Amino acid sequence: GGARRCGRRCGPLDGSARSKDRIGFGNTGVVAAILVDLPFSGRPVARSVPARLWRGKDTAGRSEPALARDLKHVAGGRIVHVVADAAHHHPGVAALPTGITWTTRLAANATLLGPTPPRPGKRGRPRQKGAPPGTLTQSATRAPRRPVTVARSPSPATDRSTNVPLTDQRGQWYRPWQDLPVQLILLHDPSRYYDLALITTDLTTPAEQLLTQYTARAVERTLPFDLTTHTPVILWYTRHGNPTDDVTTHHTASP
Repeated sequence: GGARRCGRRCGPLDGSARSKDRIGFGNTGVVAAILVDLPFSGRPVARSVPARLWRGKDTAGRSEPALARDLKHVAGGRIVHVVADAAHHHPGVAALPTGITWTTRLAANATLLGPTPPRPGKRGRPRQKGAPPGTLTQSATRAPRRPVTVARSPSPATDRSTNVPLTDQRGQWYRPWQDLPVQLILLHDPSRYYDLALITTDLTTPAEQLLTQYTARAVERTLPFDLTTHTPVILWYTRHGNPTDDVTTHHTASP
């Protein structure tokens, strides 16, 4: 996610800016949030953990993959599943270590390739690029579809599951992620060829679960206020609060 603070410095293009040319003014931050299930909440909550000031395209050490590496250092042996919007397809994803997966949305004009072809057993450098499967629309019409149940929320209390046709296939997104094996997920809509196109480096998690993780993502835009106030309060209430008694007391005291 991104966060901006008004100031005298000019930032990059900002679709929510008030100016006519959509140029944001202030500092731009890159924030990573962890999606957690809290005992007093009926839906998952995203909590900001690391944050970095984004200074431009040449500051690779402060990019989204750098935040993922920081989370992996804290997580230890646990797998870090990063779910991000279409703007976060950083080339550094191809160099991430084992234990970090990346899922993001694809643009409609993205060019994909098929899986890496097998080694022919002959001399010379083997081919690294697979055969192009066509555009996303062509992939959606040619590939076989299967019905799946997708949960709109990971929490059973707020779940709104729907049955949709889905297509998934292996391939490469060679230009940004080189020959890294990826999985293409196309969620179909009856009114058009596809409604949602995702690309992920996670080749083991079922596509239904990846879609649920993507729909549950949240963008934090309260840096640095969220890091200094909201997160400590939630941590304190999770350990020492009593949501049942607190709600009853609040309802009793209300007029």
